[in-house]
Formats: sequence, structure tokens, C-alpha cells
Amino acid sequence: MSFALKLFATALLLATVALSAKQGWGMLTDQPPVRELLQPLGLGRQSRLLLGSVVLLSAGLTVFAGTFLWGSYLSAACILLILALQLHHQNVAGALVELPFLVLALVVLYLRHPLAQR
Repeated sequence: MSFALKLFATALLLATVALSAKQGWGMLTDQPPVRELLQPLGLGRQSRLLLGSVVLLSAGLTVFAGTFLWGSYLSAACILLILALQLHHQNVAGALVELPFLVLALVVLYLRHPLAQR
């Protein structure tokens, strides 16, 4: 992998981890924007805490090369769950908002961890 591609993969990886950590922490601390996003989907306080814990775990696992795949798959699964819940509640606009995050997670997964041995 060229240096420019590794640099790009690192930037995307850091952006993904930062977004996941921010969203997971928002779920754990029950911040109003996150609550407004998840309450219409039928997720109560305990569900938000569980999902927030899983999102934070996926962010932490994604950072390290050895657990990168587990973290990336877990992150994509969480985004896919929220997207499916949005569609289940006929909120197409909310589902469309989640699509770029799913694509970002899949691109990071495709590029692999920049420090991993090939």
C-alpha cells in the first residue's frame, strides 16, 4: 500500500473512531440529540445504554490492528441496526442520514488497518 493510501486510510480510521466514540458516549450519557434520534425508534434507556456500550466497544476495537476486523464489523452492524430501525418506523429520511456512515464504515473495512501486516 502506498504512503498516500495509508495516510488516507489512517485519516478515515481516525474519523470513524471519533464519530463512533462521540455517538457511543452520547448514548451512554443520554444526551438530548441522541435521545431524540433513538426514542422514536422504540429504544428505551436500557437499550440506548447497551447500544452505546457496543458502539464504544467497536470504536475501541477498531483502533488496534489485531482487533480491527471485529471492531469494524461491530460498528457496521450497529449502523445497520439503526438504519433498519429507521426503515421499520417508516423514517426514510433518517435512514438516508445513516447511509453515509455505513459507507464510511465499509470503506474503512475495505482499506484495512494502516498498521496491519499485509
